[in-house]
Amino acid sequence: MTDIYGANLYNRYLEERIARKTTKAVANMVTGTGTPTSVPQEVDMDNGWESELASPSATSCKSILVCTGVYNPHMELPKDANQCIKETVFHGHRDFRFDPALVEPEKIVEDVDAAVELIFEMEKFGTAV
Repeated sequence: MTDIYGANLYNRYLEERIARKTTKAVANMVTGTGTPTSVPQEVDMDNGWESELASPSATSCKSILVCTGVYNPHMELPKDANQCIKETVFHGHRDFRFDPALVEPEKIVEDVDAAVELIFEMEKFGTAV
């Protein structure tokens, strides 16, 4: 769960960053104070700490759940309710509140080979055989 949660949380950050950047660029164009290309990166940052970091080269982060190890979507639930976890245990950082939307993977695949093939497809990376 934590890997999926982290990937989805990072994707949300990237989406919000792009939205913030786009909103500022549009506002500058409307007010006539500049064009999207003239907005310096340092001015574009809302948070002071972000200006100290290198800008991410990623535009998105996709969460892929591989059905190996513990997770199996075809596994039957125990008949005894006492064997089930009654509430979700959040093992994330204390500075982040639990968000159920971040637990859901974008894609679920059967094995590592399928995951690699999916990534190649998503990245439009052709494999020459």
